[in-house]
Amino acid sequence: MTNRIATKLAFRNLRSKTQVHHLQRRQTDRDIEDTRDSQRNALTQVLRPLFLCMTLSGTFDHWKIQAGHVSSRTLMSKCLKCYRITMLVLYIVNACRYFPTYLSISSFGPDLLTKLMVHLWYLLCILNGYACYKMVEDPKRLTLLLELFNVYHDRFENEVENFSVVSKVGKITSISMVLGWFFNIGNVVFAGYMLYTSNIFDNFIAPFTNTNPMSNLIKALYLVIHLFLSCTWIFTCIATMIFSLTLYFLFKQFVRTIEKLKSQPAQEVYHLLERYRKQHNALCDMIDVADDTFSLYVAFSLTVSMLLALMLLYNICWYNSIRSDPGQLISHIFWLMAVLTNLGAVAISTGMINHSAHEPLRTIYNMSLTGVTADFSVQVNVFLQRLNGAPIGLSAFKLVMMDKHTFIQIGGVLATYFVVLLQFQQ
Repeated sequence: MTNRIATKLAFRNLRSKTQVHHLQRRQTDRDIEDTRDSQRNALTQVLRPLFLCMTLSGTFDHWKIQAGHVSSRTLMSKCLKCYRITMLVLYIVNACRYFPTYLSISSFGPDLLTKLMVHLWYLLCILNGYACYKMVEDPKRLTLLLELFNVYHDRFENEVENFSVVSKVGKITSISMVLGWFFNIGNVVFAGYMLYTSNIFDNFIAPFTNTNPMSNLIKALYLVIHLFLSCTWIFTCIATMIFSLTLYFLFKQFVRTIEKLKSQPAQEVYHLLERYRKQHNALCDMIDVADDTFSLYVAFSLTVSMLLALMLLYNICWYNSIRSDPGQLISHIFWLMAVLTNLGAVAISTGMINHSAHEPLRTIYNMSLTGVTADFSVQVNVFLQRLNGAPIGLSAFKLVMMDKHTFIQIGGVLATYFVVLLQFQQ
């Protein structure tokens, strides 16, 4: 009887210990999974300030992007979708009500060019808003890009390397947000200065005029709209630049990793090369999705920004009335600085990807193929064909590949135009 009781007690203790062990192991597994989730979502977290600012300005939905496909039918998502559509319609109405201002133009001059510049900027903000709407609503774009980043992290990245890239992106995001708000506030301040202290930009409040008894209130309401337009213009550029730099950092990290093959023995290289080839393919898949996401915006931004920069240069260099008025001159210089910054940020950040994506070619070419097997030669040839094949990078609406040559051509056009203006003026 005593032995039977002792046996039951021992069994109960063993069962309780087993349950405690299972609970502890389950808790440990849950902690590990939570840690992995936090690592995978680290990119979304560092981009949170940008996403929130874009959501506030009516071009984004931070919570939908963060939750992926899960939150597409929530009440908040529906409300934010209505908000984005409302802002886009407001931008279109704002551009349409500006057309009657051309009726007062009697000749070609700075007045016409200034109105064209303002209208082009309105058009660019509409196109940016539409591009952002497509990014958020199409699940095959930004949401898929973030999911591919998570898959890439799970398959290839270790903790140190992942947080190295995310840390760089976080620092760039912080700096970009400071500069972005500087340009946004500066844009509104200059617009307000020109509205309240001069008659040059009275057409901003068209069809109303300064004779309206409520003109001051109308100007204040317009400046609110102007702030939203500026946020759409600046923050879309920042988002494109940051995602482009993220892909660039991932490729540079991959290049540093594959360069270690030079010091590896032949047998080790044989086992690692196929893994590196698949890793490069995963990065290329991310670039394809990023191109689908941002190519529309890149095309809009390059085209309209180039036109704005050329018109601003023409106004500043050609018309003495612009240079003699400090307010107009400062506003034109500020606009030119903002446009060139926007243009340079998009062209440089997107063009850097193409160079880094093909950079492993040099390492593969310098590998020793003495005494290798036929299977290894096939792996090398397949990798080389991908690196020597179609261009890898972002494009402008699938028409122009963004690389360093594109940036040089843009700079050459602007420099040549500026020199020609100076020559004709003399």
